[in-house]
Amino acid sequence: MQARSTATRLSLYGAEGSHSSWRAWTNVTQVLEALGMDTAALEFVNVLRHPARTFDDGVLVTPTLIVLNGGKRYVIVGTVDDPGILEEILAERTMEQ
Repeated sequence: MQARSTATRLSLYGAEGSHSSWRAWTNVTQVLEALGMDTAALEFVNVLRHPARTFDDGVLVTPTLIVLNGGKRYVIVGTVDDPGILEEILAERTMEQ
């Protein structure tokens, strides 16, 4: 039996210097801060420097946010302009605890 991951991890795939990647980063960090979560849970994956990882994780466009939360995997494509989507995903974890 495989152990269920309990930590929330967020990986934002984008291109360094891209306006849309910067916008997604800003939107995600604002959601994390508003929920009182540690922004250290968010990593930026530069698709130009890590193409193999990008491909392995199934990322086809940037920005793409992959959230591993409570053993589940969620994918949000775009700049996360609607914070409600991410808030709902992260709240699901809090409700399970």
